[in-house]
Amino acid sequence: MKQIFLCLSFLFFLGNGWCEVFKYRDENGVLRFTDDPAELPPKDVKVMSGTASARSGGDLEARLIKNLKPVTAIEKAVLCTVLVKSTAGQGTGFFYTHAGHIITNRHVIRGDARHFNATKKQYDADAEQIKSYQHKLKQEGQRIQTSRRELEIYQHTPIYQQRLQTLRQWEKEHEHRQRKYKQAKKSIEQNRRTFNLTQSQIGLARTFQIELADHTELSVYLVAVSEKYDLALLRLQGFTKTPALKDGSSKTMHYGAEVYAVGNPIRQRNTVTSGIMSGFADQFIKTNAHIYPGNSGGPLVNKAGQVIGVNTFKKITHKFEGLGYALSIETVKQEFSRYF
Repeated sequence: MKQIFLCLSFLFFLGNGWCEVFKYRDENGVLRFTDDPAELPPKDVKVMSGTASARSGGDLEARLIKNLKPVTAIEKAVLCTVLVKSTAGQGTGFFYTHAGHIITNRHVIRGDARHFNATKKQYDADAEQIKSYQHKLKQEGQRIQTSRRELEIYQHTPIYQQRLQTLRQWEKEHEHRQRKYKQAKKSIEQNRRTFNLTQSQIGLARTFQIELADHTELSVYLVAVSEKYDLALLRLQGFTKTPALKDGSSKTMHYGAEVYAVGNPIRQRNTVTSGIMSGFADQFIKTNAHIYPGNSGGPLVNKAGQVIGVNTFKKITHKFEGLGYALSIETVKQEFSRYF
C-alpha cells in the first residue's frame, strides 16, 4: 500500500509553555500524533490545513467543556458522544469512563451480519446464474455448429442463401450474448473479490477513527468485541481525563419516562431525538425516540443525562414506524466490567 503521510504542525498552550504537535498518517493509514519531529516519516510529508487537536496528556473533558460550553444535562451527554469511522461504515459511540473507554455497537466496526449474509447469498445466486448461462451458451454454440454442417446439404438449392443469412444472424446474436456474459461474469467476480477483501479488512481492523463533538479527529484502538451482544469496547489513550457519561439505571425507569437518543444519524452530527421508554424486551429497552441509521452505538439517556442504554436497532413493520431498541447499560457493565 502506498504510504500517504499528512503533517500538521500547530501551537497549543500547555502548562507554562507552548509546544508543537504534528499529525500524520502511517503506512496503514492510521492517524498518529507526536510532539517529536524525529518521529515523523522521512519523506512524502505534506502540510495539511485544519484545526489542531489537543496535545495528548491533557484534560480532554475540560477542553471540550471550554469549547462547547454545554448548559443542559443533555448537552453534556452530546459532549460525551463521538462519531466512529471504520471500514464497515460509520456509527456512534460514547465515552463511558474518564480513562477513555468508548462503548459502541459491534456492527459499527465489524459490519452488519445480516447484510453480510444477504450479500454473500446474492453473490452465490449470481454465480449460479452465470454458470447456468454459460452452460446455455455452450449448448447454443453446439447447435450453431450442427446447423452450419447441415446447411451444406442445401448449398446448391434456392433456400441456401436464406438459411445462410438466418444462420449468420444467429451467430451474430450468439457472439453478442457471449460478450454480455463475459462482461457480467467479470463484473460479478470483481465485486465479489472486493467484497471479500473488504470483509477481511473489517475483520482484521484494530484501530479506528473517531470524531469528537468539536469535530477533532483522533485514533482509538479496539479493546474487546462481545460474542454474545452487539457491543464493542474501544479506547482513546494519551489524555489525563476524557469526558464520560454517568451511569443511570434502566431498572428504575418507569413506563412513559422521558428518554433521549444521541447520535450521528444520516450524516447529521450530534443529533438528539426525544421520546419515552416504551417497555423492555430481554436485555433491551424499547423506546419511540427516533433511532436512524448512524445512531447505532450512541447512548440512550434519561432526562438527567445519565446513560441507560446503547442504541442498537430499530424494528420496522409495514403497519407502523416501529420502536427503537437499546441494550441496557447493565448489560454493558456485565459484559465489559473486567476492562473498567
